[in-house]
Amino acid sequence: MFPLGILRGIAEKRLSARFDAPVTIATLERLDPFSLHPRIRIAGVRVAQPGWAGKGDLARVDEAIVRIPVLPILHGAFRPDSIDVRGLTLSLVRDANGRANWEGRGDKGKSKPTRIAHLTISGGRLTLRDDKRHMTLNVA
Repeated sequence: MFPLGILRGIAEKRLSARFDAPVTIATLERLDPFSLHPRIRIAGVRVAQPGWAGKGDLARVDEAIVRIPVLPILHGAFRPDSIDVRGLTLSLVRDANGRANWEGRGDKGKSKPTRIAHLTISGGRLTLRDDKRHMTLNVA
């Protein structure tokens, strides 16, 4: 079984560049010893707000179990079959000029959307502060 934890630093670095803010991952481990569709456990994820969006976190994830087919990864594609998330907190911000913290760097149509057959979120909380539309939303 490949020791997936050694990729944690690489994942943090790439995600930090993607969101233009620090990303930390406490745990990254493979749950299935031998499988072409392994389940990956990711826990203690924190994505800080970009500097312009204020203090706090853009996202926090207590735990996520992601099932990923191996063959697409060998071709450079990340296509999860399923994602089960427990304890998700999202704090979305859009400023008066339309800059949004969920877009990240380089999101302007460069990548194809990811298709996920199964997504479950339990214990989720969403806040949205949209200064462009002068609205605030809190959902739990």
